[in-house]
Amino acid sequence: MHYLIKSNDKYYDFSNSSYNQPNQLYDGVPEQGLDITNWLKTSTLTDLGYLFSNITIGTETFKPIDKLGNFSIISDENRTLNIKGIKTNKELIIMDYDILIDSSQIGTINSLTITGNDTNKVVFSIDSGSSWKSYNGQSFVNLFSTVPLKSYNELTETELGQRNDFENEVDTVGINFINLKNINFNSLNFTNIRFAYLIKKSTYTENSLLDKITMTYNEEPHLIAVKKGAVDIKRYSHTVQVIPSYPSTYTEIRIFTHENFENVDEDNRKVLDAPVLNMNNIDNQIALEWNEINNADYYKVYANGVVIYQGSELNYTYISSGTGIFIFAVRAYSNSTNTYKQSKFSNSAFIDFYKYLSSADKKYIGIKKNGVRYRFLSKK
Repeated sequence: MHYLIKSNDKYYDFSNSSYNQPNQLYDGVPEQGLDITNWLKTSTLTDLGYLFSNITIGTETFKPIDKLGNFSIISDENRTLNIKGIKTNKELIIMDYDILIDSSQIGTINSLTITGNDTNKVVFSIDSGSSWKSYNGQSFVNLFSTVPLKSYNELTETELGQRNDFENEVDTVGINFINLKNINFNSLNFTNIRFAYLIKKSTYTENSLLDKITMTYNEEPHLIAVKKGAVDIKRYSHTVQVIPSYPSTYTEIRIFTHENFENVDEDNRKVLDAPVLNMNNIDNQIALEWNEINNADYYKVYANGVVIYQGSELNYTYISSGTGIFIFAVRAYSNSTNTYKQSKFSNSAFIDFYKYLSSADKKYIGIKKNGVRYRFLSKK
């Protein structure tokens, strides 16, 4: 039995003489003007197993099937064929976009990992695909090959040869996924990065995984202009004291001013301890309680940054009048303001209110979650 292979409107017999070594591709024959019947009778392709065998032409060793895209088989006899296998044991995937690295927020890169099989390999580009880099265990190295940034179906025969060269070099010098996490990327000065992956599998039943990219880094501090009334500022001869008017755990504040500070004494008053706030919700009545603070004369209770209670009691009940998200906090104060300063905010207590809404003879429950309001029919 004799065979021809048809792919991209060209016919191939996979003879050694039809192999174009510079392009590393077989030269196909267009259908127009071709006497397929006579050629089929004398085709050198008589065993389809040849397509899946390693052959060597010149200095290159490959499987002929790897040189094809989609294909069909032409034979001189009618025959039912069952083929199980993989077209190739490796597949090149190239990102067509950059991942942006914001140097104003990303400081030291601690690690960069890709989830996937350890046999898979990766290289990267920091110039949008103009050149590509790998790592040899000691330093970063540039790949000799480049690859056209087109979809596979748009590549010319010359560009297909360039892609094959690039794929072979990635296979030779690419970084194994398991080794990527040990590389220090901080020596590179880059604002964007993209990856090219070589996914490998040895059998058609094997799954080769490529899941996700993870980068861990130290975030750089960055400045945000505060709104009027967001902080209390007290100025002294050598220092500036800034007290946020909102609950804040991790805040660094810098002040830029051209004014001269007045010569006044620094604030050496003792800061009152912060209360510990507890909350219970019964039928939309929010019972707030907190512990007594030494040297404190009164307390202020805040709801979403607004004072809703001021007094000496150690509890307060807030009654909800609508739906919404509420955050409560307490602060302790002293009447001896020359000796004591107000405390920091207590821990925050959070609640998301809902209520029954009447409509004609039905009742609905209205719930607000993450800024979205939902309404459900209630049987209550």
